[in-house]
Amino acid sequence: MIRQYGTGTYTVKVKAYSGNYSGEWEETEEFEVTDENIGGLNGGGGSSSSGGSSSGGAWLRDANGWWYCNADRSYTTNNWQQIDGYWYYFNGYGYMVTGWFQSPASGLWYYLSEDQATLGRMVTNQYVGGYYVNGDGVWVQ
Repeated sequence: MIRQYGTGTYTVKVKAYSGNYSGEWEETEEFEVTDENIGGLNGGGGSSSSGGSSSGGAWLRDANGWWYCNADRSYTTNNWQQIDGYWYYFNGYGYMVTGWFQSPASGLWYYLSEDQATLGRMVTNQYVGGYYVNGDGVWVQ
């Protein structure tokens, strides 16, 4: 719908589902869709630009940060999600985490890119500030 109506200010209503649980409807703060980021929204045909997804969802940004709206209008909270072959972690409010991150489940440390071109992607098999993260993205002491 956003592609159809174009640039402007939007809000999105979402409802959490997990098994038999159905949460209350929540509405995002207003966010701006510009010519620069509208190409990243899926559903317009052709290839998507960076920030887009072939997974059927869309990356959206508001005043609090970036979040990913899945094709079924759900969003991930307090968990990892693989999008277009890259792993991202989303906090309790559903926003993408960047920088060094300690998993609450495992206690392991990961680095989630802060570079604008790869923002939020889990980094693997490289040094980050003198620290090595392995093929699973885990910091190796």
